[in-house]
Amino acid sequence: MVSSAVNVQNLAVIDFMTDYLTPEMSAWKDEARVPYAASCARQIWYGEMEDFADFPLPADKENFLLLQGKEAYSHLLKVISGFESKRVGETHVRSQFYDSWRVMKESYPEEAKRFERLVGQLRMDANFVQNKISANFAEECEAKSALTLSGQEKGDKVLIVAGISRHGDVTDLTERMARVCENLQKRNPDFISVTHPTMEDKLKTATGMWKTEKKLRSNINVVPFDEIGRSVEEADRVYVLTAIGENPEADNILVQTWADRVRDDNTIVHLRGKPSKRGANDAPWTSLTREDGFISSEDVTAEEHRRERNNELIINNAKAAFDVCARLRLEGRLPKNEIPREMPELLASQG
Repeated sequence: MVSSAVNVQNLAVIDFMTDYLTPEMSAWKDEARVPYAASCARQIWYGEMEDFADFPLPADKENFLLLQGKEAYSHLLKVISGFESKRVGETHVRSQFYDSWRVMKESYPEEAKRFERLVGQLRMDANFVQNKISANFAEECEAKSALTLSGQEKGDKVLIVAGISRHGDVTDLTERMARVCENLQKRNPDFISVTHPTMEDKLKTATGMWKTEKKLRSNINVVPFDEIGRSVEEADRVYVLTAIGENPEADNILVQTWADRVRDDNTIVHLRGKPSKRGANDAPWTSLTREDGFISSEDVTAEEHRRERNNELIINNAKAAFDVCARLRLEGRLPKNEIPREMPELLASQG
């Protein structure tokens, strides 16, 4: 007979890859009516220890993670916060967790009452760690590093000089740069322009596909490269994704255009550098300086390394905080009050 409420002390979690899901397990879940967070790749079910007493676990348990008590609570916090994901800090699994909880409440309202306090605690503690300990986590992504260094703000107009792959197509980095810029803008649908010295038609095809496939919501304006002077003047932020030396004539035109521009409040970021110099900055771009609003590929690399170092501290602090939250909950104490007072070192990554 299960208890009236699931808490940290009697909590149990089963975590396994969806490949190992059997019909018997699915039937058991429907009968047991326990909450879960499921995706095409992973299954995470949680409840009271007694809920799983008759779980049809196979003889080979190697591919199943079984946790109890505070270890189970800490694990759920890591899952909700994206710290158990392949891409640390991602939010998709958090949406899956809370979406599944809403389904549980709507489908089995009586059974869900046992879990309401537990889910409320998980939500509070996950929000505390995300907002107070891991808020400065910054994905190690060259596009995001470039955006940060450029000083881009909501409402800025963006010009992307697209990259070309060795097969002559628009690079994935071009799409990623556009998506990163769009994430900052949200509700401004006509602020991104793209150009390239030789790929105007391919850019029109690629940007059309991005919109059709809903990879971007924004309208992408493809501008001819021979209008680069006007485009640079209109853009608040320019991102150059072509490798230095790939098209020397285009390099010279871009550098001269930037040096001759009228305005002095916009920035240009070069993400690629020269391949033969391991992506380092090179002529003619070396003629531009920070005073010119120029940010080099070496600056972008340095920002990525800074993020990596800072993220390591944040991840270690966050994972420690998840364990501390579980212990404090087991002791009947409130983590958001106790951690800042007793363990301020866990907030060190906030600067």
